[in-house]
Amino acid sequence: MSAPKTTKINCIYCKACSLIPGDYKADYHIAPYALGERLLAGSPGLEHVLPKGIVCDKCNNYFGTNMEIAIIGHPFIEQHRAFLGLKGRGKTQPEYKDDNVKIQRSAEGRLEIEGDYENDANGNLFVPLPDPNKVDHLTVSRSIYKMAIEYLISIWIKIFSKTVAVNALDRSPLKSVVRYIRCPRNKTILPYGVSPTNNIVPEFTIEGKNISNDEIPKKQEESIIVIIGLVGARFTCAIPYNKENYLAFLRENDSGIMKAMYGSRHTFGM
Repeated sequence: MSAPKTTKINCIYCKACSLIPGDYKADYHIAPYALGERLLAGSPGLEHVLPKGIVCDKCNNYFGTNMEIAIIGHPFIEQHRAFLGLKGRGKTQPEYKDDNVKIQRSAEGRLEIEGDYENDANGNLFVPLPDPNKVDHLTVSRSIYKMAIEYLISIWIKIFSKTVAVNALDRSPLKSVVRYIRCPRNKTILPYGVSPTNNIVPEFTIEGKNISNDEIPKKQEESIIVIIGLVGARFTCAIPYNKENYLAFLRENDSGIMKAMYGSRHTFGM
């Protein structure tokens, strides 16, 4: 039997070159399991994944250890995961607890809630929204831009090829975003928007250039806005292809972080 054909590919973050197949364990999930991707696992066409080697195991482990915990622990997400009982790769039921309320499901799936909450006649549950300012904004921002970049890459791979997709990231200004994701040089935070939502599985939406039908953007006036719906939170980020649009996006923000648009309570349909 002949040896399997190997292909050289570079990790989009560290540029390490390896041979495919053989050097990587598995496909790479763009959204963490704990954010609803687990529900899509094993469903071809629905999972948000990158082929082996696009992100190397070393970078994958780094992101999983140092960045995913911040986005999974975002209060909007943490609260919603506890309400749904949405587990990650482990068996432990997620829990949310703050000064106002505690939410968790029992091992049997029964909702257990203590503290400040209300029910209406329609069976909806109202709980106080957490304070979004108690967040590691730098790490959350890097996580959001990381998922956005990887989603763009996944589309470009389907339309073109791995080589074209990876090479696209070497063009400015996308490469500056990749550097920010991997190792920010200062404390400057790329802005992102956030609002609560009742998503259960990850959803990605692109505004601006319709890259599903057109070529990879080549000009500075072309912009890419990526909206990422995760469990409990919807995030918006601007990939800075369009300088003017990007500056306008920055001007809408308070201290580099887009103001969260939300009320005083989160509503869960029972």
